[in-house]
Amino acid sequence: EAGDATARFELPAEIARGEGTLAMVVEDGGVVETASKTIPILLQTVDLGMYPEGGDLIAGLPNRLYVEAKTPAQKPADIAGEIINADGESVASFRTEHEGRGRATFTPEAGVAYSLKITEPAGIRKTFALPDVKSDGVVIRALDDVVGPGEAVRLELVSPRNRRVRVTLCRREQELFAARS
Repeated sequence: EAGDATARFELPAEIARGEGTLAMVVEDGGVVETASKTIPILLQTVDLGMYPEGGDLIAGLPNRLYVEAKTPAQKPADIAGEIINADGESVASFRTEHEGRGRATFTPEAGVAYSLKITEPAGIRKTFALPDVKSDGVVIRALDDVVGPGEAVRLELVSPRNRRVRVTLCRREQELFAARS
């Protein structure tokens, strides 16, 4: 009569994503209206992207791994964690620094599987497998975090064996510069 209502219900035991919609049918006299509202469902989960700088993890060389964390609603998530080997030993740690993005550097070993374990926020038990470690390839590292207009992009390329490479800088699939070493 006063226009106040309370709804109570149990959520399913298994929920993959923390998104929900509550829809209610409201009858007022002869008028029927539907009202819906998005409701957050707090889960101990995160969507995680992991990107080795240069594309691959190469055994025996320092590799930089970039991490991007988002909530199930695709909002940036602040996390911290460790890169662990197959025995659960920590080989590097990381913390996101800006809009859910962070990085770590470690030297992977050939034939060893690595995972990312989140330590903050507490309660996320899932570990995230890193890409497989390759025994051969090239590690590419940007020497500067930010490059201004007209400044040179400086890169370091390292490989376990001597090889010739071609480096191409592209923007939106248009080649801007290329060099051979």
